[in-house]
Amino acid sequence: MPYEIKMPQLGMNQDSATIVTWLKNEGDGVNKGDPVFEVETDKATMEVEAQASGYLSAIQVELGVEVPVGNLIATIVENKKDVLKSIQEPYSDDKNQSVADDGSKIEHETITEKSNEVTPEIGDLSFKIDTNSKDLSKKTGFSPNEKVLASPKAKVIAAERGLDMRRLIARGLKEPIHSADIMGLQSGEQSQLMAVVQDRLLLELIQTSEDIDKGNIFASFLLGSWHFLFPDKFLHVQINKLDGSVSLFKEDILPEEGAEEVIVSIINLCDTRLFSYSSGQNGNVLSVSHSNDTFILNFSFNVADIKLQEAAFLLNELAERVEDPIRQLI
Repeated sequence: MPYEIKMPQLGMNQDSATIVTWLKNEGDGVNKGDPVFEVETDKATMEVEAQASGYLSAIQVELGVEVPVGNLIATIVENKKDVLKSIQEPYSDDKNQSVADDGSKIEHETITEKSNEVTPEIGDLSFKIDTNSKDLSKKTGFSPNEKVLASPKAKVIAAERGLDMRRLIARGLKEPIHSADIMGLQSGEQSQLMAVVQDRLLLELIQTSEDIDKGNIFASFLLGSWHFLFPDKFLHVQINKLDGSVSLFKEDILPEEGAEEVIVSIINLCDTRLFSYSSGQNGNVLSVSHSNDTFILNFSFNVADIKLQEAAFLLNELAERVEDPIRQLI
């Protein structure tokens, strides 16, 4: 008779855990006491051992899914010929389904929220922003609010070194991330460049529209500059606002498979008395401020992502587009 592997309770107040690594594959032989998988709770990551000998069968849970204590995860069968790929629908935390008294699934009505997309236009210039990062992450594979699958120790080490897990994933690091993965990384040096640009032409365009957001304009100009200079690399532009909100600037171009991806955050300081901002860690941040008829572009970047020469070309191209917005259309 198959032995059922269920999510164990690993702490007094723990009611669920997330599987971060399978140490055995379906069909592999296991002995009682062998570690089978690793789970992560809010406090630790630990191995779970087999309580019976046989062959691992019918894995029910994908990596990264939070599973309640007591839910079936897999089975151990005595004979290899009895190994099954699946014995039931894999566990899902989808809250859009319920089960009726007769066991049938009830599909809940899906409510679609009004689109958050804003498309302000300035003459022939058009800038597009979509604050729905969940939908955007399906297209780009990146979301500023998406949970990263990593062990607590890896998260602590990354925080100590000033490393952004999402940037590491965009650069090719695979989930789940372990402490050894972080220990072997080169964090790179942080550098900074600044440009001062005349504001007249851009302000004339901005004044023709009441709804335009300067942060969106600079995000569009930054993307245009990047694609012009580095067509083989893909740039994600993240807009960070002073109220703490984060959104991903939407563009129609999607990264090609295997393309190098870089993340740059933009902070708009134009309506404040602040002059510039530097990340102080290993991020790539463009801050934009306004003073005495000029825009001040301060670019803090990590040389592991963007080399000094690339950053200089990028900031110079961006400055030229800000000073003469018609370049954005060329």
